[in-house]
Amino acid sequence: MFAPCRLPLPVKAAVLAVCLGVLSWLSLAPTDELPTVDLWDKSEHAIAYAVLATACVLMFPSRLGRIILGCVGFGVLIEFLQAAMGFGRQGDWRDAAANTVGVLLVAAVHLLVRRLTRRGGT
Repeated sequence: MFAPCRLPLPVKAAVLAVCLGVLSWLSLAPTDELPTVDLWDKSEHAIAYAVLATACVLMFPSRLGRIILGCVGFGVLIEFLQAAMGFGRQGDWRDAAANTVGVLLVAAVHLLVRRLTRRGGT
């Protein structure tokens, strides 16, 4: 069975760099260069950060606290960067909150799965 947590550290770092790069581009590129998606803006934020958190949890399952802090911190940083730049982007605390919701949902699912698999193994 394929286990991302067993990948060599350089591969994990490359995967995370790609995830962060794509998310940074989606968050900081001029709005007219972005793909159009017909979802509620806040759900787009939550989904994007849930994908980032999922990649992190799959590769570093024992580092949940650091993953939460890192992903939430990255989401807040992106909003500050959007507020500081042009290109039709603007920082919004509600977007940072939606980012956080996506991260926390993944963390909750991870904890639930971990609890259920521990009970099943005993």
